Amino acid sequence: MLGEEPPAVKAAPEVYPLVKPIKYRGVTQRFWDYLKHERGFGDDVRELVWRYSLQACLTGRFKDRILIPFRRNNKIIAWTGRALGDPVSAPRYLSSELTKTTVFNEDILLIGGPLLFITEGPFDALKLDFYSGGRARATCTFGTALSMDQIAILRQAVKNFNVVVLLFDRNAYGQAFQAMDWLTAPNVVVGTLPPGVGDPGELEPSQIIDLTEESANDA
Repeated sequence: MLGEEPPAVKAAPEVYPLVKPIKYRGVTQRFWDYLKHERGFGDDVRELVWRYSLQACLTGRFKDRILIPFRRNNKIIAWTGRALGDPVSAPRYLSSELTKTTVFNEDILLIGGPLLFITEGPFDALKLDFYSGGRARATCTFGTALSMDQIAILRQAVKNFNVVVLLFDRNAYGQAFQAMDWLTAPNVVVGTLPPGVGDPGELEPSQIIDLTEESANDA
């Protein structure tokens, strides 16, 4: 009728990109090699890919990126794609629309445990979570600025851990303290990276084990 508002058009939900398994040979070998050599996972790539459902995107918007899915109630609700290398004219990370409404390992955070690391980037969290040997879990916030959704999730999550360590990049200690203020929990502390390490993704497996043991002992 005249004067009525047209019905709102609902945006179509994002569709998970077309992906292929990451294998040590064939069309996705370069993704395997990137994880093995550039990200420092060595001979652990097979288990890493399986444990975190990492996949290779060869076409479309996320072309030439490793996709990391993020789940809630075991259902993928968001994802991010890490470019192979550091592209000049594109961001290293390209994410779906709902990425800032969640955190990495969200379902795991509800289970809790003795120690939780919170990092900036997903590969930082992947490496800490993988090499802590089950003694700690890790999550990330996709940057230093926390969204209100992420703050709500993390405020609930920190109650499930004995100690929570904010382990941002070396040049983001100020932002880590701001995040600690947002979380408003006595068991949340700001961690320190070893000398010469710029971000958690650069840590060697042995350094992650040492850092995990030190953080647990400090608790």
